[in-house]
Amino acid sequence: PMEEINKEEIEEIIHSVVDGVCGGHLPTISQQPQAWTLGVWSSTVHKLYKLIKDTPISDPEHTELKERLSNILHCNDEQVKQICDVVDVRISDLRRAIVFESCTSGESRLVSFDWDVKLVVGGSNMNQLHTTLLVLTLSVRKMSTVMCCRVILHTISSTTTTNPHNVLNSVSYFLCVFVGSD
Repeated sequence: PMEEINKEEIEEIIHSVVDGVCGGHLPTISQQPQAWTLGVWSSTVHKLYKLIKDTPISDPEHTELKERLSNILHCNDEQVKQICDVVDVRISDLRRAIVFESCTSGESRLVSFDWDVKLVVGGSNMNQLHTTLLVLTLSVRKMSTVMCCRVILHTISSTTTTNPHNVLNSVSYFLCVFVGSD
C-alpha cells in the first residue's frame, strides 16, 4: 500500500504517527490517502505506530527499523529513507516520550479529584446527632488501570441531654478510605 501514495502524504502520516507515539493524536481519517481503503489505512497506521514505538531508536543507522519497514510494510528504499529521516528529525520527541513512559510505568498519577460536604442530622428528645462528612474522591492511574479512592472524614458531635447538670459533649474524627477500580 505504501507505493500507492506520494511523498507528501507519507511524510504527513509519519509525522502524525510520531505525534501519536509521543502522546499526541494519531492521524485522523481526513489524512487518509484516496488510494487507500479504510481497512488499508487503519492497518498501515497501526503497523507504523507499532514499528516506531517498538523499534529501538538508539541506533543512528536505524538498521532494525529499516529492516522492519521493508519486511512488514513492504516499503521501497526511498520510502524507508523518508521515514527514517522523519524519525531523525523527531528523535528528541521520541526520546522524551520513552523517558516519560518509563518514569510513569510503575508510578501512580492523580488523574482527577472531586469533593463533597454532607451534613447528616438525627435527633430525638434525648439525643442529638450532627455528623459532617467531607468526601474526597481521587482517581489515580497506575499503568492502564484507574483506581478510585474515596477518603471520608467526618466529625460526630453528640449531646446527651439526660442529665442537664452534666452535658456530655464529644467530638470524634474518623477517617475511612475506600479503594476500588473504576
